[in-house]
Amino acid sequence: ERAIADYSEAIRLNPKYVTFYNRANDRAAAGDPEGAIADYSEAIRLNPEYAPAFLNRGNARYSRDDLEGAITDYSEAMRLDPEDPVAVYNRGNTRVMARDLEGAIADYSEAIHLNPDYVEAFYNRAIAHRNAGDLEAAIADVEHGARLAPGDEDFPRLLDKLRKRLQENGRA
Repeated sequence: ERAIADYSEAIRLNPKYVTFYNRANDRAAAGDPEGAIADYSEAIRLNPEYAPAFLNRGNARYSRDDLEGAITDYSEAMRLDPEDPVAVYNRGNTRVMARDLEGAIADYSEAIHLNPDYVEAFYNRAIAHRNAGDLEAAIADVEHGARLAPGDEDFPRLLDKLRKRLQENGRA
């Protein structure tokens, strides 16, 4: 709360986009997504080319179940910073929630293209492939993710489930 008060005073004295952005981050961390969205929006108004404000406003909108708003913000963050795999990954997560598995798979693929070691993107793309019924693609992603993160126990568990499901489907 003290940091938010300090940012509020700094904004009163000299309103700059970065101060709104920093206060927004503190508001988001304090569980105030509405306040965070308002501050990210003001930071964007002051500097419409600042990709992190769009990314984090997307996160705040996602936390409020504003999936359309989050997708719009992530898309704008991607336009402003096309090399950032986090914005495209987050948009993929949002598309899963919006039941757009094809779009989510495309986003996870782009995130992996931008960062070939993006373990979470391999895992989430595997889940999206599984949910879309493509068990072979899901298994390939899990196997690749397991090689990237050999100590991560989630990959072997998911791989076992996928292989069992594939066997069951083969017997059907």
